[in-house]
Amino acid sequence: NIGGRFSLTLPDELKHDTLIVSFIGYKEKLVPICDSENKVMTVKLAKISHEIEEATVVARKLISEEFTIKQLKKMDIYLDASSKADPLLAVNTMASSTTTDESANISLRGSTPAETGIFFNNVPVYDAVRFSQLNGIGTFSIFNTAIVDRMHVFPGNPPLEYGNSTSGIVAIQSDETLPREAINSLSISLANIGALTSRKVTPKTGITIYGNYQPSAGLIAINPVALEDLKDFTTYDIGFHAIHHFVNNWSIKVFNYSNVENFTYRYRHPSFEGNYLQEKRRNFTITNIRKNFKNAELAFDQGMNFSKANYTFSIMNAKVLNRDFYFAGSYLYFNKNVSWKSGATLTNRTSDFKGEFPIYDFAQRENHPSFHTDTIQKLIIPEIYSYVKYKINDNWIIGTGVRTNFPVNDQRNYLAKQINLNFSPDHTHSLTISAGDYYNFILVQDETSNENLITSQQYSIDYQLKSSDLELTSAVFYKKSNNNKITSTATGFEFFIRYHLAEKIEVTSSFMYIDVKRENDDQIVKSPYDIEYFIRTSLKYDFLTNWGISAVGVFRQGTWYRPIQQVNYNANLDVYQPYYASAFNRLPNYAKLDISLNRYWPVSEDLTIILFGSINNVFNHDNVRKINYNPDYSDSFEELFSQRTFYFGAVINL
Repeated sequence: NIGGRFSLTLPDELKHDTLIVSFIGYKEKLVPICDSENKVMTVKLAKISHEIEEATVVARKLISEEFTIKQLKKMDIYLDASSKADPLLAVNTMASSTTTDESANISLRGSTPAETGIFFNNVPVYDAVRFSQLNGIGTFSIFNTAIVDRMHVFPGNPPLEYGNSTSGIVAIQSDETLPREAINSLSISLANIGALTSRKVTPKTGITIYGNYQPSAGLIAINPVALEDLKDFTTYDIGFHAIHHFVNNWSIKVFNYSNVENFTYRYRHPSFEGNYLQEKRRNFTITNIRKNFKNAELAFDQGMNFSKANYTFSIMNAKVLNRDFYFAGSYLYFNKNVSWKSGATLTNRTSDFKGEFPIYDFAQRENHPSFHTDTIQKLIIPEIYSYVKYKINDNWIIGTGVRTNFPVNDQRNYLAKQINLNFSPDHTHSLTISAGDYYNFILVQDETSNENLITSQQYSIDYQLKSSDLELTSAVFYKKSNNNKITSTATGFEFFIRYHLAEKIEVTSSFMYIDVKRENDDQIVKSPYDIEYFIRTSLKYDFLTNWGISAVGVFRQGTWYRPIQQVNYNANLDVYQPYYASAFNRLPNYAKLDISLNRYWPVSEDLTIILFGSINNVFNHDNVRKINYNPDYSDSFEELFSQRTFYFGAVINL
């Protein structure tokens, strides 16, 4: 009733379930139901009255939100059967994703991961993946879902309030609200021991701290055959997220993340076989300062990143030291029908790239000739931008924006521009038409070039239908890009459906067709993202008391590779030299089925345990990653992605 009193009569199968309590003006709370008769419960809800205005302003920070193709909240990531509770892996379950390996690198609609912008709290994050060079076992992002509030995904036509992206945008925002109660959790699994604590320190200050230690011994011991090429890995990381609300509607949010990772795996090349070692250390800090007005917001965003990596095998010994600095200031004004946002950004990136490298790709033994390089590459991009959105009526919204740079060190001057049109006849259907020109400067880690400008023209039509039991999206798109004299043209179609067959059964399915043509100096080059069919499907079933089982399948066409046409013996180097055919062949089709099982176990009102386990590649299908050869190239063999692997663990919430 209005006083908050309630009573429930529960069947036996629900006496270990969870009660969701909500009321207007109060924060939703999840309460475990314990197995006892005639239990009296007192549920205390936290008021959010002073945060309602603040939350409304937060929602308007992303001025182009109406043109978002996908918006995910924290629980969407946790409940995604394919995401493994990782924000970037959740993106790779979308129909728009064309990632062809088993990593968290994001390829959207046939573009390379280098063209996808990853932003955390409005600051670009480069190299957002752990074990980014580790092939065959899958990788994770550096973001902890526990601090994520929402995530917007633009697979094409990235909003120009974000810069330096030509493919798409993944914009992650951390929670703006203060913790209402202390939260403590401990996670233990085959390859991870982690802890998290979140609490309110003062009435206006909240803090979340988490850390993880990831050893390889347990994972390799359980999966010795599937991970035979993986020799060892170790990771330590710690994250810190704090928010403070000042008087007069000022607020500051600080996020810091540090990690150290090491891994060793077997590297096989016709001229060399041995261990590949990678060591990496990194730290980045993101600071956001906000001043909220009645119909406006003033914002300052700053990010600093430092990373140092060593890569070693045989003759190669590379060292990469990256330093990134980012600063942005913006002003947002909005009323009932018009929103306008303008700002300025400064990107300053430096990469110190040095080491010893083989002169010839086909000759990689320690006695083969090598060369030394030591280059410092710098990239400075000052930009200004402006975006205006106008609500024509209750059904139509139009947005347009521009972004330009101030050339530094003989850079090319550009003017990025876009226009978006959204038609929503009701709350269920939505149609978005977008077009634009985009530019993206990237650093190239070699001895010849300091920077590379990627240009892109894009056109897309996206349709969405969303109801309580059905979610459906589809899109057609075209984009033409130029990267280092390579022109790529991509035309594609995608379709996604999520449907609740019954109260406890959910099925999803997606299909992607993409035709990518790449041309370099009048020569046709096959793109690894030229895929005629990319199918993903999942089935999720909740049964018994708080048990859930999920099956996730992926089936796609194999990627292109160039076979060897001829081999000659090089007596000077004592090695065989291959010559590749001009025609391309396809690798075999990729097919994988993963099954996961979990149980939510409310031990008491103050203690819950989540048990989980998974089997990846259940049928142990040989998914080919690349074709390799013996020393004289007389025989070939297939290097595979991960085979059948087992994983299990638990999360304890106190």
